Amino acid sequence: MDDQENFNDLLREAGLGAYSGLFGSGKEVASAVGFGGESANEFAQFFQQFNKEDALKFASTIAENFQTGTGNVMGQFGSGQTNLRGSLEAATGKIQDYAAKSGASFGATEKQMRDVREKSSTTFADLMRRKDMGLQAVEQQRGREQAALTSLLSGQVSSVYGRAQDIYAGDPVFKDVAPMAPAGNIYNQSTKQAPGQTMQPRNPFDNPLINPNYYEQNPIS
Repeated sequence: MDDQENFNDLLREAGLGAYSGLFGSGKEVASAVGFGGESANEFAQFFQQFNKEDALKFASTIAENFQTGTGNVMGQFGSGQTNLRGSLEAATGKIQDYAAKSGASFGATEKQMRDVREKSSTTFADLMRRKDMGLQAVEQQRGREQAALTSLLSGQVSSVYGRAQDIYAGDPVFKDVAPMAPAGNIYNQSTKQAPGQTMQPRNPFDNPLINPNYYEQNPIS
């Protein structure tokens, strides 16, 4: 399976499989949001290509962290079991040896053996509790990491659509005029570019779909 297929799987797992076109080159993204033909070439400059490799590395790291964390928890549990079994065998062996040498009564020996088993049972329950807590912590960590990855992917979708809306709202001219990004802070403001005029791409944080504090920073009078 190649990287593109892996990335598409990643999008599907995040519930974003239908938006794969927004993660391509600038031209592919422009085309995916409605800039067809030559317009896709003209407006490609306003859409940055998403770094798929970093996202795949992030996903791989999440899987590795989960595997390592689970392995550590289960390894500690296994060691605890081994130590507990050794302690139980040693304790019961001592009791039996003492009973054989001292001639202790059967009842007294049985009581000692029962006490040792009860103590071991309590210790084993504690081992199980710690194992379950450890696995839960590992699962919670994976959940947080997956949420961060999903946020990264969905952020690209929001950014692309916000950018496209920003451009469309600027009422761009598609023929005989160089591409432009809208320069105004209000979407219905006409920002057509005159022939020969040079305009720079707009700061993405001038977009209310991207900047959550946009309206506080740019109150409408």
